[in-house]
Amino acid sequence: MHYGIIIGRFLLSVITLGLLLITTSCSSLVNEKQTEQFFADLGNTSITIYPTYIKRMARDELGKPLGHDASNSGYEHNETERLAAFLRCECLAQVNVKADEVPLGDKWQKTQYGIFKASSRAFADYIAAHPIDTEYAMMAEYAIPGDRVWAVHAYVVNAKGELVWILHLNDHFDVFTDINPKIPADATDVLLEYLRTGWPDISTECATQMMGVQSPITPTGILYDFESELPSGFDSNGIPLGFSTFDDGNSPVNISRTGDHPARPGETAGNQVLQLDVDVKEWAGVVNTFENQAVNAWTPRDWRAHEGFSFWLYGNNSGASLYVDLIDNRKSCSTYDDGERFTYNFIDDFSGWKKMTVRFSDMKRRDIGNRAPNDGLGLTHVHGWGFGVLKTGGPMTYYIDDFELHSARARR
Repeated sequence: MHYGIIIGRFLLSVITLGLLLITTSCSSLVNEKQTEQFFADLGNTSITIYPTYIKRMARDELGKPLGHDASNSGYEHNETERLAAFLRCECLAQVNVKADEVPLGDKWQKTQYGIFKASSRAFADYIAAHPIDTEYAMMAEYAIPGDRVWAVHAYVVNAKGELVWILHLNDHFDVFTDINPKIPADATDVLLEYLRTGWPDISTECATQMMGVQSPITPTGILYDFESELPSGFDSNGIPLGFSTFDDGNSPVNISRTGDHPARPGETAGNQVLQLDVDVKEWAGVVNTFENQAVNAWTPRDWRAHEGFSFWLYGNNSGASLYVDLIDNRKSCSTYDDGERFTYNFIDDFSGWKKMTVRFSDMKRRDIGNRAPNDGLGLTHVHGWGFGVLKTGGPMTYYIDDFELHSARARR
């Protein structure tokens, strides 16, 4: 997922939240002040998570609905654990997972809202009758009448059994249609994607709690000379590691190593460089996310001993806007890219090779809507760097060589 997509989903989720609050306020299912208090408590509260319920519909041989299919409905404990892990990782609450299966009723309501309303009340009544040891309780429910998910619901009540937050998502929302859920795991993806942007962001405090492990110190000197093959892989959540490309979805972009390039000042015979071929409609580029030897896990590095970095860049004098990013600290248990970005912007206003030198003090934070920490460029947990291009107006090739860390102050 790239920056623009994340921002778009963030804005959509804010709108969704507003619609949700209007809907719930009109229906008197929740008290808006209690919702505000719940949001204020996040990060310093406790939540009991109950098993996620999968409500299925029975059909006859012709596909006509017959009502609730109790024999095939049931509880998904794996999806419950995913929700709990998300809340813990985001530092939203101390989490207690219960195995008790909350009965939400065996009647299939005629509408999604009918299911939503009946189930939310059933959960609230259950908690009122079964006291909890935490401040809040939460449960998810997925309505799956056939071969696709019909609706994603979630309910939060306080210790008194009063509803404080509820969620109803279906194919009227982009966060739902983008994932197009068909199975319970997909529905959980929808729920977690919504919570990332629809719930308050306490990522700065959370990242501080997660930064107990010392990152290896990177020595001064050339970090990448591109003489070896580019590492490339994925972490357990499918996030690219090593070298990969990004784009707006409509911009061709490709990276490779090459010895067939315009001669660079001071290079030796056979020198290899990074070649970036782009045709950028909006944005595209290359990113190097620091990896372990197996290229399957994020491996941050400590850059506090350095004041900046430099790299050789072959310019086209195109006038295009260029930028270089640093990916700073993120939560170690995160299942998505929540690295904090710091950016240095410049213009492609030169032809041929030029050594670019960037001081960390000249880089500015860039909010890409990914719930990244906002605690400054600490350099204790640097997760990578990237080079981006905006709107080239046609095919273009850039070359990069000798990405180097340095301690002495330098000027461009």
